[in-house]
Amino acid sequence: MRQKFDIGDLVLVDPPVDQAGVVVETRLINNRHIHPQPWKWHHDEYSCKVRFLDSSETRWIRAKLLSHLSKIDE
Repeated sequence: MRQKFDIGDLVLVDPPVDQAGVVVETRLINNRHIHPQPWKWHHDEYSCKVRFLDSSETRWIRAKLLSHLSKIDE
């Protein structure tokens, strides 16, 4: 099941960072819970690894701190 932020989405890290990047990986913050399938992650429950466009830096960012610039096609 697709999440709010998927691998390949172009995102903006909300201020004060205010940088654009691409989601390259996602993971649950607490993956010890067992959830029924299909289950859609809430944006408070996961982080996204973001590769920033203006540098080669990648960083894990909480999904709730991101906003979409462009969504990858389904």
